[in-house]
Amino acid sequence: MMAKVWTINVQVNTLYMSQLSGTGTWENPIGRGQYFNDNVRMTAVSNDPSDNVHVGNDNDFVLTVGADDQIRWQISEMNPIFGNHRSVVMYGFAKGDNWDNNLTPPGLDPVEVTSAVLLNGFDATSQPSGEFLRTDNVDSSVPHTTVRAKAKSATINYHMKVLLLDTSDIENPTISKYIQIDPKISIQK
Repeated sequence: MMAKVWTINVQVNTLYMSQLSGTGTWENPIGRGQYFNDNVRMTAVSNDPSDNVHVGNDNDFVLTVGADDQIRWQISEMNPIFGNHRSVVMYGFAKGDNWDNNLTPPGLDPVEVTSAVLLNGFDATSQPSGEFLRTDNVDSSVPHTTVRAKAKSATINYHMKVLLLDTSDIENPTISKYIQIDPKISIQK
């Protein structure tokens, strides 16, 4: 059986996070030990079309993986409309219970993400003529790990370190908060 590549899409409610008290620091982010429930949603899909999509929140997420499967994380805000002037980026992990026995040390890969835009013709009765679509590529940071060959069924505690950004000046984003999200992944083999 071939190893799979799982992508966990982490969606963060930045409006909720912006209202948390305190700012935190790089070394000491706020939110530790707090569960954000549906203000942090996780959806995982693999590169195998026969797999189910796994959905949960930071406190209730089950992912079924096999030996040598790769797990990647892609983080975004729930409402990414530019006018909100908020964004998020993951800046690290702190490995928790059962990580070292079941997962390799985390790494980071820069990748390109493609977005598509419909320029005109929304709800048209026929396909528009001329240029009505545009795609753009943007660089993204994708943290990842690999399931160890001898991994066992376990609950993995880990800590995502996230920057909440103010993007009012898109050329010069500023850090509004340093946040730690403490999700769990249940590995079932």
